[in-house]
Formats: sequence, C-alpha cells, structure tokens
Amino acid sequence: MVTRIKTQHCQHYWLIESSNGAGMQGTCRRCGTHKSFQDCTLQPEQQAPKIRQELELLSADALVELELQEEELFRLNGRLSFE
Repeated sequence: MVTRIKTQHCQHYWLIESSNGAGMQGTCRRCGTHKSFQDCTLQPEQQAPKIRQELELLSADALVELELQEEELFRLNGRLSFE
C-alpha cells in the first residue's frame, strides 16, 4: 500500500504521460500532485528545417573563417622574403 503525503515542500518526481500533440499530464509519484506539461519535442518534419538552418549558419561561419585565414596567409606571404 502506497501512502501519499501532500506537503508544500515536495521535491516532485513527475511521471509524465506520452505526448498527445498538445500537452501532457504529469503526476508526482511522491505526493500525487497533477500538473500539465507542454510538449516541447519537434516532429521530424519540424526538425529538418531547423537543423538545415543551423547547418547553413555553421557553414557560412566556417566559410568566413577560412576566407579570413586565407587573407591572413596572403598578407604574411607578401611580407616574407625568399632571398
């Protein structure tokens, strides 16, 4: 038999039901309190554009960094003397 004690200072241990798209219901395993949770996971069709956008930003940053390094090498090469 499980005895549930409601207190103001419970460190909740949430048992959250599976996502139904809009939100999920959770119940504290320790005190029995109920709480609604938002579904923050993205569906695969929602993830792809976000991942693609992040990759494009990373690629653009990497390209700028390579161009800056190339310019620096050209500047250094112009200062070197091969005599």
